[in-house]
Amino acid sequence: MGIRLKGSPLKYLYRNPKTGILTGLWACGRPSGKYWGTWPPGLIWRVKALWHHGGRILEPFGGLAHIDISTDLQAHLNPTVLADAHRLPFRDNIFSLVLMDPPYSQEYEKLYHSPRVHLVKAIHESMRVLKPGGILALLHFLCPKNPSIGPFRRIALIGITCGVNHRIRALSVWRKDGPSFLLELRSYLE
Repeated sequence: MGIRLKGSPLKYLYRNPKTGILTGLWACGRPSGKYWGTWPPGLIWRVKALWHHGGRILEPFGGLAHIDISTDLQAHLNPTVLADAHRLPFRDNIFSLVLMDPPYSQEYEKLYHSPRVHLVKAIHESMRVLKPGGILALLHFLCPKNPSIGPFRRIALIGITCGVNHRIRALSVWRKDGPSFLLELRSYLE
């Protein structure tokens, strides 16, 4: 994503003083290109600027994005790894950032010729491959509750808009707790 934005990705975000969760709205503009399901412009830049500090990035449901390592079930999209996001072929704890933008409904599953997405199962599988301290960012119409497995905590819930006459989506962001997490959390909340 060659988009360069001026200013801070924290602009238009508010940190809840009780929970520390970032909330707000990012107006990202409309994706360009003939593939309908691409990431909104500037969204990946903002996520990486706030939460990615090196290491491998995984995109289950990668489509044509190819930011680092993408998985998809459709070979014609040329994913890095042809794989199902519900059963990722990777060891535990190896990715620093997981970016998920799955089909949002049966309508989108038909549009992308995708099998049924089991969102909770795909989230749990993505969390399994995250390193301690790693980030999962999910773009979806739903705001899922916190995962029931492992030591994960929500750190952001941000509305994402691509302009008028477009459905607003939510970017849910979780961090996988690790040994250095408490030190990071203390500085993050100050």
